[in-house]
Amino acid sequence: MRAPIGRCLAIFVALSSFCYAALMFEAASSTAVSLERAQAAHQPMSASAAEANLRRAPLQAQAWLRLAVLAQDGSPNTLCSAAECLERSWQAAPMMVPSDACARLQEARRQRALGADDPRIALYLASRPPRRDAAICLAFLPPDALSQALIPLSD
Repeated sequence: MRAPIGRCLAIFVALSSFCYAALMFEAASSTAVSLERAQAAHQPMSASAAEANLRRAPLQAQAWLRLAVLAQDGSPNTLCSAAECLERSWQAAPMMVPSDACARLQEARRQRALGADDPRIALYLASRPPRRDAAICLAFLPPDALSQALIPLSD
């Protein structure tokens, strides 16, 4: 009787490890925009809080990005449309933090305002993201352009 229980336990452990690995891969490959959307979904006052913060201090790229994501998802605000909010995000701060820069690129791509030859991609790469993160962020690029973009990056 112990043999089937042992096999069942081994199968359970293997499946658990596989599921855990799959969940960790999924979490690691999520983009910053997905995080931004998740945060927005869990904070119903997100748009009004971002608006209030921006009225006090308009140079907050992440707050502009949050309004852009919310507006694109159908929650308008009183300050700007999705495209205007994203543009203000670009104007508010340079792309120095790779995860923030990727979030802005992903939202621009979602709004169909980013092409493969957009100069903002070079600005993102200048922020020196890890190669794996850059590959995930720029996955929309054609394969040859993506490989060329990743050459100067190290792990």
